[in-house]
Amino acid sequence: MERKQWITVGVVIAMVCVAAGAIILSSNNDDNTLIVETSPDFAPFDYMLSGEYVGIDMDIVRAIANDMGVNVEFRTNNFDSILLSVPQGKADVGASGFTYSEERAQSVLFSDTYAQVKQVIVTHKDNHIDSMEELKGKILVVQNATTGHDYANELFKKGGAADVRVLTNYSQVVQDVLQKGTYEVVDSLVAQSQVMANSDLEICDVLDAEIENYGFIFAKNNTELCEKFNQSLENIRESGEYQKIFDYYAAHNYSTDTPSYYNQDATADEDVDHTGFWGDLYDTFYNNFIKNDRYQYIFEGLKNTIIIAILALVIGLGLGALVAMVRSTHDITGRFRIANGVCKAYTTVIRGTPVMLQLLIIYYVIFATSHLNSVLIASVAFGINSGAYVAEVVRSGINAVPKGQMEACRSLGMSSRMAMITVILPQAIRNILPALGNESISLLKETSIAGYIGIMDLTKGVDIIRGQTYDALPPLLVAGAIYLAIVMVLAYLFSRLERRLNDAY
Repeated sequence: MERKQWITVGVVIAMVCVAAGAIILSSNNDDNTLIVETSPDFAPFDYMLSGEYVGIDMDIVRAIANDMGVNVEFRTNNFDSILLSVPQGKADVGASGFTYSEERAQSVLFSDTYAQVKQVIVTHKDNHIDSMEELKGKILVVQNATTGHDYANELFKKGGAADVRVLTNYSQVVQDVLQKGTYEVVDSLVAQSQVMANSDLEICDVLDAEIENYGFIFAKNNTELCEKFNQSLENIRESGEYQKIFDYYAAHNYSTDTPSYYNQDATADEDVDHTGFWGDLYDTFYNNFIKNDRYQYIFEGLKNTIIIAILALVIGLGLGALVAMVRSTHDITGRFRIANGVCKAYTTVIRGTPVMLQLLIIYYVIFATSHLNSVLIASVAFGINSGAYVAEVVRSGINAVPKGQMEACRSLGMSSRMAMITVILPQAIRNILPALGNESISLLKETSIAGYIGIMDLTKGVDIIRGQTYDALPPLLVAGAIYLAIVMVLAYLFSRLERRLNDAY
């Protein structure tokens, strides 16, 4: 390899090490900072505006943190995932409209009640109903793990609905209602916010649901923090700050364009309304990406996607090459029998199970008590998955090299390891480069599920935009275009590298 190429490789490795180090350092939790996880698709309690976490929950937490004398850091996660990460200590507080229930109280601590709601129906105006009887034969749609989900299931069992459709977040739920004529079971204040954001929706208050109590959630062993939190909640009630927050959002009719109570000067951008094809196209682009700086979610997600893909690729290539050399050396010499068995089991298990399952196990089981940054954990998970496929690709390339070359190396006095690294592996890499390029492209696209462990990747950023605009196509098209552009760049780079290697031989 030429000196320039060695320098390039060294710079890339150094950049990866610096990125990993920065991620690790950023994961060290400050004792004076309250880590709060939320699902920001639950207006008026939790949503995002111009990159800021806003809503009733968020501002109550800010008021409590100020009373406690601590800082607060908000993080995004799926609603059902928060119920896993808080008990494991990955976050101090869960704040996303959690209704108290005996079942949930078995795994988390609840704060004192800070809000009361009840379940209602939200549907398209064309599908209006006036009674529970009219709900029979209809399809209910809910967000996973919510009390609306539980209520809908009970209604279905009693024959009060034809089916229950369970989706990941409320942006998907609302789009299902608008596009497929289903009936959403949702909390009353959230229903008001959804109707404010979309004039085609209406509330049908036909359910005989009981009043529900909202509370913030804590790990079972975090009683001291829960008690301090409750005391500060009582303090802001007595000071009137608590009521001011509720009155503020009520005065704005729980609109998703309402800025934080503590940042009222940050007014939302106005809607635009042009006529004609090009005017409508501009309005769509403006409302999805320019208004309230929504493009920030795309940029933040793209940054994390690229970091995860690069780190995972480095891990996968290194791990895959090591496993391939162990297995190939065993096939040729019979050595490393135990190591070969371990490597074989690793490739069998990883290739035989879904990457989503592996990601969740690594995050919620293997790193259950770890405070490492989620981006780094995701990189490890995707790297381990990629390594199994890279190992088989590299092994096939090694097997394609004539066996006589190993014998020739051995006759010259080379050890098996030296022969493998200096003679066999370089030839194998030349043969398998197209397959490695395909694996890199697949790895990039697989990172789109990183949002399931609370990472703001490109897909999650698009999901947040969908939740604010209820317009699925534009953000999805932009995300697809970005992925396609990155894939085209990767394909070009690998083709250039392949041509250079072919010219060298």
